Parts: sequence; structure tokens; C-alpha cells
Amino acid sequence: MTHSEQPGQDVRGSQEAFEQRGQERMRYAVGTALLSLLEEAVTALIGARPDERSAPRQDQRHGHARRHVETSVGQLADVPVPRTRGGHQTHVFARSPRRRDELESAMGERFVKGVRTANVGQGIETLTGSPPSASTVSRVFHT
Repeated sequence: MTHSEQPGQDVRGSQEAFEQRGQERMRYAVGTALLSLLEEAVTALIGARPDERSAPRQDQRHGHARRHVETSVGQLADVPVPRTRGGHQTHVFARSPRRRDELESAMGERFVKGVRTANVGQGIETLTGSPPSASTVSRVFHT
């Protein structure tokens, strides 16, 4: 058996791969558990399981909405959140404003000072990490 020039390199590489696989499996487990809880909550709300016909049924399922969830084990992308025809909103995902009021007033102040629309968008992107949509910049300008 021959040894590599840097014996610790293989161990570190395998440790990083192990930790990465562990994180992926944890995210999968958390996502599966979350989906199970969401489905059970909708089943309890409706009064019937998927495709079950029952007299005490309160509502109907209406597909799934895809959401991103930030957890302690990382971001879960495209979690299918069950919807109902009655518009039930789960309390797992808090409704939050798309922008803060302070950000919108800063955009308005830039317009007052005569900054070009494109530069306003670039400035907001620098602050938030994502550019505002053209319609958002235009709406703030007209307000």
C-alpha cells in the first residue's frame, strides 16, 4: 500500500464529503417531516384525506404552492405547501412585506434628488443584494 504525499488531505476531503452528505440528508429529513405536518394540518382542516369523499368535509384541496424555507440545517428549496380552495394559509410561513418602508422612502428620496431610475435600482441592489423590479421603481417614482 502506498501513501500519498499528504496523508491528511484524503481524510479532510472525506470528512468534508461526509459532512456535506449529512447536511443534505438532514435537509431531506426536515423537508419530509415539514411536508408531512403540513399535509396532516390540511387533512384536519378539511376533514378528509386526499381523494376521500366524506359528509363532514369542510373544504377541498387545491394543489400545492412552492416555497423556500430557511431552516437551521440550510435552505429547503421548493417545498410543496398544500393549498385549499377556501384559501387556508398555514402559519408556518409568516407573511412578510416584500420591502421595508424605509427602503421605499430611500428610493423616493433618491428620485427627489434627481438620481436616474437605473441608478436608483443599482443603489437598492447594493443595499439589499437583489435588484428591485422595474415596476417597483416606477411605482415608487410616481408616488
